[in-house]
Amino acid sequence: MATVKQIAERAGVSPSTVSIVLRGNAAQRHISPQTVQRVLSSAQELGYRANLSAQQLRGSARQPLFIALYLADDFRTPMMLRFLSGLRESMREREDCELLIRLYEPGKLRQSSSPEVMRQFHGAIVCNATAVDLQTLEGERPRIPIVLYNRHSDCFPGVEMDHQTIGRRMAQEFAAHGRKDAVWLASQAPYEYQQIRQKAFTQEAERLGMRVRVLGGPDQMPSGSLLARRLREEGLPDCIAAASDRLAIGALHGLRGIAIPEQLELICVGNGDRQLQEYTQPALSVIDLPMEEMARRCFEMLMECLAGKTPASEVLPVRYIARGTTI
Repeated sequence: MATVKQIAERAGVSPSTVSIVLRGNAAQRHISPQTVQRVLSSAQELGYRANLSAQQLRGSARQPLFIALYLADDFRTPMMLRFLSGLRESMREREDCELLIRLYEPGKLRQSSSPEVMRQFHGAIVCNATAVDLQTLEGERPRIPIVLYNRHSDCFPGVEMDHQTIGRRMAQEFAAHGRKDAVWLASQAPYEYQQIRQKAFTQEAERLGMRVRVLGGPDQMPSGSLLARRLREEGLPDCIAAASDRLAIGALHGLRGIAIPEQLELICVGNGDRQLQEYTQPALSVIDLPMEEMARRCFEMLMECLAGKTPASEVLPVRYIARGTTI
């Protein structure tokens, strides 16, 4: 990692000037904007990353760490409540951390993550970035530590879930119960992880001798109900895999009068409120996503980065929870 001295040599200034700029005190010390930009550009080019823990130990008092949480402002926002709950629990152990939530439009992360904005924070957790957003981060390489939620990058550490297992396990459960005619209720969201789960389900179900149809719609309960009513008209399957619990709850509404799970079984991706899953009638069988644990690991990784370490990315396992919509 680059040192203050190396940055000073590259920028053509003194080490003390570099220290003042990196601490964010340039304005108070009347350092020109041109010099500030030269120092910051040199630091970024050299891959400098401040060891904030060491800085705090040298200080007389522990200064707060400002952590940015970037959330995609779309249909997934309500799903992130469980992630926020896990993050809150982790942060209770660190009284020196302040969380600032920044909403961004998917595909336009650049508008909220410019170098000038990023310099306000000590580190950031970026959630649900699109491919375009990842390209932005990888191209700009912010000089603060970045941890990714549910995305993979060779440039930043992150915490993902096992998307392949999500799809395969649903098919395996249906096959174990003797089901032969499956439908995947797909969210029309154009995100890679959705496609990975759907493909894994389809391939595994077909390998196990099942017929598979795919119906898609917006990730909303009314859409799930509409798709279920369409299936009643076209011919019901004997099992449904839903890409979200919102689609599944809507499907149950559209399937009223159908014997569940005897006539038709249903398993969904459990990405929402667990109480809704448990108290729906019948209660939803789900592939439970470890969102709280992912939040905890994202926060721990960020703290490791701030301590000068380089954590490796992780893929957390998912689990199947059988409830009332399966035999």
